[in-house]
Amino acid sequence: MGSAASIGGMILAAAGVLITLFLVRGIYWAFFHPLAKVPGPKLWAFSELFFSYYTLIGVWPYKLKELHDKYGPVVRTTPKDVSFIGPGAWKTIYGHRGNQDVFLKDYRFYRPSVSGHHHIVSAQDDDHKRHRKLLGYAFSEKAVRAQESVIQDYVSLMVKKLTERAKTSGMADMVQWFNFVTFDLVGDLAFGENFGNMEKGQYHAWVSTLFESLQGMALSQVVSRYPALVRFVPKRFGEARKRHWALADRTARKRIEGGSLSREDFMSHILRHNEADPKLGMTVEEIVENSYILVVAGSETTANLLAGTLYHLLMNPDKYEKLVAEVRSSFKKESDIVATTVLDLPYMTGVLEEGMRICEMISVVSKQNPELLLTHTNRSSRTRHSTTADTSQGRVC
Repeated sequence: MGSAASIGGMILAAAGVLITLFLVRGIYWAFFHPLAKVPGPKLWAFSELFFSYYTLIGVWPYKLKELHDKYGPVVRTTPKDVSFIGPGAWKTIYGHRGNQDVFLKDYRFYRPSVSGHHHIVSAQDDDHKRHRKLLGYAFSEKAVRAQESVIQDYVSLMVKKLTERAKTSGMADMVQWFNFVTFDLVGDLAFGENFGNMEKGQYHAWVSTLFESLQGMALSQVVSRYPALVRFVPKRFGEARKRHWALADRTARKRIEGGSLSREDFMSHILRHNEADPKLGMTVEEIVENSYILVVAGSETTANLLAGTLYHLLMNPDKYEKLVAEVRSSFKKESDIVATTVLDLPYMTGVLEEGMRICEMISVVSKQNPELLLTHTNRSSRTRHSTTADTSQGRVC
C-alpha cells in the first residue's frame, strides 16, 4: 500500500514539475523573450500547439489571415515564428543579398527526401544556385518553344477526349481532366514518358499515390516540432510516399540511361551539362529528386489553377463571353493557336493573371536567421528592442 502511494506521489510530483516548467517557459516566451513585443495573441507565444492544431485540420492559411487582419502586417504565430506580409519583407527574407547574411531555409517546413539528397526546393545557397541554373533553361522562352509540339499534342488529346465525352455522357469533371493533362505533360517532360491518364480516363497509380502522400505533409510539419509524435503517424502515409518515390526513381533512371540529348525536355539540358562539366552538373540522385519535385510542383498546382480560373469564369458569364470573343476573333483555325500568338491576347493574359492571384497554389516556406529576423521585425513592427534571439524564424505568407 505504501509502495503504491509512493509511486502515485512520484507521478504527481513529476506532473507538477512538468506543468511548472511549461508555465515558466511559456511566461518567458510570451513576456520576456526578445520577440515578446511583436504583435500577436499571447497564448500563441506559449507553445506551438495552436499552429499545429490549425495546420492539422487544414485551415492554417485562413487562421493566419485572421491574425494579420487583427494584428497587422507583422504577427508572432508561435514562440519562434513571426509572419510578415509587408511588401518589403519579401525582398529582405527571400532576396539575394550578395555576401551579406541571409535567411536560411527552415527545415521544419520540409520533409526529408527519401534518398537523403537535396532538390531545388530544399537545397541551400550554392547548391540551390547550381540547381536553379541547370533547371532554369527548361523554363526559358527558347525551351518552351522547343517543347511546344509536345505541349500541343497533349492539349489536342485533351480536347479530343472531352469532345468524345461531351457526345456520350455530356459531362466531365474538369478538375480531374486538368490533372490528367498536366500530369501526363509534365511527366513526359520530366521522365520521358507520360502516365496515360487521359488515354485511360483515370488516374495512374503514381498520381493516386501522390495525392495520398501529400496528405501527410501537414503531419510532417507538426512532427518536426514534436518529434515524439512520429510513432502516432499512420504508416500508410510513409508507405505511400516510399511507393511514390520508388516509381519516380525507376522512371527517372530509365530516362537517364536512355541518354537522349536531342529530345527537348527538363532532363536533356542537365544531361548535356553533365557531359560538358560533371562537377557543375547534377548527380544521378539529384536528377531523380528534381524530376520528382518538378512533377509534383508543375502538375497538381497548375491543374488547380486552371480549375479555379474556369470556375470563376463560369461564375461571371460576362467575363467568360468576353474571353471567348477575344479568342475566336483572334484565330481563324486551331493551328494558329501557338505559344507566340497567345501572348498577344491581353484579356486572356489578364484572366490568367487574375486566376493566379485568386487561386494561389504556391506555398511559401519559412526561412530563419535570428539576428536578421529581429532587425527586420523591429523595423516592420516599429518596436525599439534590438536583442539577438537564440531561436527565431522569419516567414513570408
